[in-house]
Amino acid sequence: MKTLDAYIKKLPTAERTAIIVGARWKIAAILLQQAREASGLTQEEVAQRMGVTQASLSRMEHRPDVKLSNILKYVEAIGGRLEVSVVLPSQARRRTSTTSGKKAAGGARLSPRRISLVST
Repeated sequence: MKTLDAYIKKLPTAERTAIIVGARWKIAAILLQQAREASGLTQEEVAQRMGVTQASLSRMEHRPDVKLSNILKYVEAIGGRLEVSVVLPSQARRRTSTTSGKKAAGGARLSPRRISLVST
């Protein structure tokens, strides 16, 4: 019987890429859920902080294609900071991070606080 890795290696590049990307998103969703649980917050509590329903939050935790803006809201709701890195071949790495903390009056979202270039 073939191993999964052997089977995947024989697939066309586009299909391999789709499998890898899907797996990475699933892992990210699991890590976010674990971070929420480690913070001691329930889905209901995080949903209230985000201004969504618990059912919507549950779907978000299990979807492979969540918007980055929703991930940012989620991370801020559990008291974290989201960092996004873009790495291009033969170029410096750009990292954008947002600070966590209280939302502004009226529930306004926090915007990125700093952008820095990190050489690779």
